[in-house]
Amino acid sequence: MADNPLAFPSGWPDHDIEPVGGMFLRDWFAGQAMASMLTGVVTDSGAYARGDCNAVIVQRAYVIADAMLAER
Repeated sequence: MADNPLAFPSGWPDHDIEPVGGMFLRDWFAGQAMASMLTGVVTDSGAYARGDCNAVIVQRAYVIADAMLAER
């Protein structure tokens, strides 16, 4: 999958063995974006500032991940 390759594949690329395992790069990008966004919505007690922000953060994280893949 050239547009969304594995982020952390294992294998022997020098020996023509297809890499396996790991997560897709899109998921890695989304996780990094989400972690960054959460720094602004987590309170000092560790709770979310708004209870309904979960779905919004996930959706935005994947929008950012898709943009990163497109730019890549």
